[in-house]
Amino acid sequence: MLDQRIQSFLTVCETMNFSRAAELLHLSQPAVTKHIQALEAYYNTRLFEYKNRALTLTRDGEYLRRVMTMMQQDIRKVQNEFEGTGTRTRLRVGATLSIGNFVLTKQLPKLLSDYPNLDVSLTVADTRALLSELDRNGLDFIFCEGNFPKSKYEYSPIGEVPLALFYGAAYDIGSMKKTADLLKHTLIIRERGSGTREILETYLKAEGYTIEDFRNYHEVNNSEGIVELLTAGIGVSVLYETIGKEALEKGRIRKLPLLHPLVHEFNLVWNKSNLPDEKLFPYIDTLMEAVKEELR
Repeated sequence: MLDQRIQSFLTVCETMNFSRAAELLHLSQPAVTKHIQALEAYYNTRLFEYKNRALTLTRDGEYLRRVMTMMQQDIRKVQNEFEGTGTRTRLRVGATLSIGNFVLTKQLPKLLSDYPNLDVSLTVADTRALLSELDRNGLDFIFCEGNFPKSKYEYSPIGEVPLALFYGAAYDIGSMKKTADLLKHTLIIRERGSGTREILETYLKAEGYTIEDFRNYHEVNNSEGIVELLTAGIGVSVLYETIGKEALEKGRIRKLPLLHPLVHEFNLVWNKSNLPDEKLFPYIDTLMEAVKEELR
């Protein structure tokens, strides 16, 4: 286990923001600042500096980051070795909400049934939060629907999933011949940071519009809530087809193809600089294949 000051240092390195680091560590910002100051006093050097109002690592700070990251990896390996002396294995998985709530939870029971000595920890959150946990070695793998810096991580494509326009069974959708026709409706959309919202915003930007151009819009931080509002005839939403599949089959909602087809890739992502234990890959491979099947 690393010293709390080192944990603070590495978290600031990941976020390049003292306030965000304090939030992730569940500490106050002054506490994180004191941790950094203590390290600078101990090593008699500056670790961070501001350039053009942006926080950056100094040369010494970058060197310390590399050393402490390797040390963190070694500690994790030792921990895994000790855990491996028993009969159980823990797999820490993260998933964005669309995958976690509609796909992954359907496949986990079979995995747990096939591997009774496997303990699974599942975290469902938005892409930014999951990547942050991955950086902090709080997760082994994440199932990601959002965009991420591919040069920074190892990843394996799961598949591409199309999006569609969904609305309630009794909702009057009217004519949908151009993007402007869509803006006449109330939009029900996921919160900022979600993959589906990011895709829709990119599409609208290419068309010269923004979310604010809709008649009005409501933000809901889970897809089940969006489906419920659609069923009640509140408005329209752009969702992955896999999300609306069950409600569609039950006749609760309907769908239309988008004027311009949109698809988005799902990926399995893991840390490039701190690889998960090799013994975890057979389990995650089995789960990934099950997710692929669910998405077909």
